[in-house]
Amino acid sequence: MPRCPSSNPPKYRKHKPTCQAVVRIQGKDFYLGPHGSAASKREYDRLIAEWYANGRNLVVPNASDEITVVEPIAM
Repeated sequence: MPRCPSSNPPKYRKHKPTCQAVVRIQGKDFYLGPHGSAASKREYDRLIAEWYANGRNLVVPNASDEITVVEPIAM
């Protein structure tokens, strides 16, 4: 039976091998900085706010959306 979507936000966790804070959104891990630091908590809050603002869907830019070094030279 499939899991019901949770109303809780993704958890702020510690990645033990690197002691980094991490949050998993839509199956992708986002490393936030040193676990427990104010900067990592701000980044977590920013990502979760963006996730809520987009209807619990995080828009992650694709590599194809980025400009490569060759493109500006070719213009």
